[in-house]
Amino acid sequence: MKKESESRENPLIDIDIKKIKDPESLKTIGAFSSVKKTINAEIGFKIKARSWTSLFEKLWQLNRSVESNREKLKALISCAQNNAKSPRRFSDIKNDVSDVLGFRIIARGWSELKWKVSNLLKIFASECLTNKYEIYERIKRSNFAASSKLEGIEVSCEPSSKKMSDVINKYKSRS
Repeated sequence: MKKESESRENPLIDIDIKKIKDPESLKTIGAFSSVKKTINAEIGFKIKARSWTSLFEKLWQLNRSVESNREKLKALISCAQNNAKSPRRFSDIKNDVSDVLGFRIIARGWSELKWKVSNLLKIFASECLTNKYEIYERIKRSNFAASSKLEGIEVSCEPSSKKMSDVINKYKSRS
């Protein structure tokens, strides 16, 4: 006969992986087994770790590899989306994803592989900005560059690091 505590399932903890800065911040979340189980469920595959430090190092390694290989992972996902048109086999693409990440990805089909990679991109390499002012400024610069392009003026979307005095001197020298 099972004890009542054994019959209850451990509820998964709510963890924001991007906010984990060190092994100590992992420890404050909860017990090692439940934190590890939650992280594995969130990222879609198992991380082999036996200590807080190794769990943090593996998460850090995964974070770096996803952020540095964002475009490569997106290309592999688009290849997975167009699997009927792709001459490459599923196992080749899955192995490429595993090589890029540095972790072995287990997926049984195209849709599962696509879900796992897009989930990792969403968790670790999210391009969304949390500050509403930054979002507004990015959209404003993009719209200004697009409307300037219609008028034949080439403007960069990136914020300029020039000082106002440099811009004034540039236009004074033209006249």
